[in-house]
Amino acid sequence: MIPRDIVRPLCLGIAGIVLWGGFAAVQGVAEPWDAGLYWTLAYPALLLASGLAGAWLVRRAWLAGLMLTMAQLPAMLLWSRGDGMVPFALALLTALAVPAMLAAGLGGRMARHG
Repeated sequence: MIPRDIVRPLCLGIAGIVLWGGFAAVQGVAEPWDAGLYWTLAYPALLLASGLAGAWLVRRAWLAGLMLTMAQLPAMLLWSRGDGMVPFALALLTALAVPAMLAAGLGGRMARHG
């Protein structure tokens, strides 16, 4: 049996990759943040998913937001052109991870305290 401490972060990483690739495919763009709907639909959905995932993790819930957000980097490297924008993308993902980590932490806190 695989420990829960490994399975849950792995699931979150896979979910982040799928969210990135799926949204890019649906919108027909190389990177989701190139689509206008990223900021009004995909990113708010990521924040909601982070909160729910934080409730799922409970312990160290903030990691859920970090995992969901930063898992987009390998997805970006797999599906995009891989041009010289990787440092910018990493900086942007780091900034986007902060609200996601806060949402996940709140979700975990709510799960712990009912």
